[in-house]
Amino acid sequence: MEDRSLGIVSRPATLVVVSQDSPVEPPRANSPAALEQMLASASPVWEIAQSEPLTLLALSQSVDGGPLEAIARMDAHLLASSGGSVLGLEDLGGDGGARWSVAIRVPQRENAIILFAEEPQQFADPSHPSAALSDVQSTLGLSTPLESPFVEDFIRLVRLLHAASGELVALVDPALDSVRLRADVQTLFLDAEPLADERALFRTQIVSRGEGAPRWLFTEGMPRVGKPDFEMLEVDPSEERAALTLLEVTAGLFVSRQLPPPETPFDLGVGVTIALVPPREAFAGLAADVAGSARDREGEHAHFSPRVSAVLSAPHKRGAYRQVWTRPIEAIAALQRGEAALALPDGVVRSTAFRARASWSDVAKLRADATRIEPILAQVSITSGTATEHAWVEVRSADARGGSGILMHALREGSRLKGASVEFTLSQVTDWSA
Repeated sequence: MEDRSLGIVSRPATLVVVSQDSPVEPPRANSPAALEQMLASASPVWEIAQSEPLTLLALSQSVDGGPLEAIARMDAHLLASSGGSVLGLEDLGGDGGARWSVAIRVPQRENAIILFAEEPQQFADPSHPSAALSDVQSTLGLSTPLESPFVEDFIRLVRLLHAASGELVALVDPALDSVRLRADVQTLFLDAEPLADERALFRTQIVSRGEGAPRWLFTEGMPRVGKPDFEMLEVDPSEERAALTLLEVTAGLFVSRQLPPPETPFDLGVGVTIALVPPREAFAGLAADVAGSARDREGEHAHFSPRVSAVLSAPHKRGAYRQVWTRPIEAIAALQRGEAALALPDGVVRSTAFRARASWSDVAKLRADATRIEPILAQVSITSGTATEHAWVEVRSADARGGSGILMHALREGSRLKGASVEFTLSQVTDWSA
């Protein structure tokens, strides 16, 4: 398992908007209803008039048999999975460099899907990470706006494209410059319990001027779900891992939520208070040689020039003489110390828990190693009354049924203190780290 020991992950993923009246200890929204009302409509600052469409390409070993053959395969998939079929068909011809293209409609989707075929893409260079794709016979693609719920719709579209393509070798997401080989496509999208989550909808980039220079982190792909991309500026190299976690969690949570108003502090869990700031407010004071300044956003060499973006910042401006927005230093530090509780998107919790339980036998083997001195941590769900908390435990014993350990921190409900003994079953495990 990947080391995920940064912070304590908690559920449910509740965002609490914080009043700006008191920067020392701000009062929280006093009810879920008040919070939902505040986030009910998007601020015009973050508004994206029209979502960018999703385009996916399937690289296949099957020879292109034309639109009717592709649609027949898709029909068979729909019939087997939902009892439906393609509802309509409009021939769009071979414009835009496509061999052919058709507009189709499928059950339970408002928007039409453009299905098209391109000339086969070859990857003959043995140094290319996808050199195994050199025998691709056809490239089939689809383009359509994503619909809510976005992760489920993404998975459904991948399955439709996979069915239409015949012998799929790889899935390409051109907007994210992503190539997933067949095995990954199977695990993420095609299995009965697909592991794809909100992170499949975007990617994160890191830019700096040099090895020890401040990092500029940003996402790409969020406009496909009608949301701005997210950024973080002037991240110290020592903070990169925690900052990346914070950025990806924020983007994942707002896939299905409206953004709070600009410059409004809000809690992203326990011990993590941040604000979202328009980029011009955030990078106005950056020197030209710092990654993320105006120099990186303008002209043909721009790294990042979205229509709309939101910068993760500290909850309040800093500075004795000139007040400026800075990165969320306290939140990053709390994550690095393991003293923060991040609220994760539901899809991330689900996929992480599935992977953790599937690989739990590795924990049992590590615990059985008498020479091992490094701790093994497990994240387990603990229910007290009506509240369920996901807490980190130092594992002292582990077997196929679960294990036991010592709490690394007190529970928020106060029912158990740091250092308390905990026994748990495999069904309670949501993550582990070694």
